[in-house]
Amino acid sequence: MKGRPGRLTDAQVQAIRQQTADGRLRKQVAYEFDISMRTVTDVAYGRTYSHLPGALQRPRKYRKARPDEIRQIRLYLEAGGTSHKAAEVFGRPPNFVWRWGRDILAKRKEKQTS
Repeated sequence: MKGRPGRLTDAQVQAIRQQTADGRLRKQVAYEFDISMRTVTDVAYGRTYSHLPGALQRPRKYRKARPDEIRQIRLYLEAGGTSHKAAEVFGRPPNFVWRWGRDILAKRKEKQTS
């Protein structure tokens, strides 16, 4: 069982938040403080210890795809744009662009190999 009975001190909470903000892996922080990786996440983003200042901003969650947005992505890919460039242009992760344009990208690859 990970952890120990009792709570983290205010100084430990601040250290966890600072190390997470600095890009240190959750696994390393969890090992150092003898807590779970989930606890590191909860502390860092203020789900726990929310009464202490310095919580990190929660990561952005992507909204659902709108039909017009999917249409625009597909048109962009049909015009020869790459999936990574489309991800930048539309502010979406590359796997999102690939998901909606994979048939177009597959046809393009097929043409290149023939």
